[in-house]
Amino acid sequence: MELDKLQNNTPTQPTSTTLLSANSSLIPGRSSALPSDGSLYEQHTFQGRAGQSVTISVESRDFDTLVALFSPDEKLLAKNDDISRSNTNSALTFTLPASGRYTVVVNAYKKGERGRYNLTVR
Repeated sequence: MELDKLQNNTPTQPTSTTLLSANSSLIPGRSSALPSDGSLYEQHTFQGRAGQSVTISVESRDFDTLVALFSPDEKLLAKNDDISRSNTNSALTFTLPASGRYTVVVNAYKKGERGRYNLTVR
């Protein structure tokens, strides 16, 4: 999956049902690294339905986050780097085009960054 070519989306109002919640860490040797820049990432999946609006948020005090959403057929749908200039956490809202298993990629924006993060999909 190519994170470098993702389209940036800005966050909007979340839905109420939690589809996925994860507390994890980007750790060298356990997390994967992007071939393009060596930055660490992890993948998480959730089941979605056509027309469903989801809000994905990633928070970390340890590193600058980037989040990306991929369709059941692994097509890049959306990404977000920073919520704002002063907030390096990531969030996006997207309406799912089809029913199926979606993949959320949590990425460290820069090579060498690592640490704990919280992911929520609502």
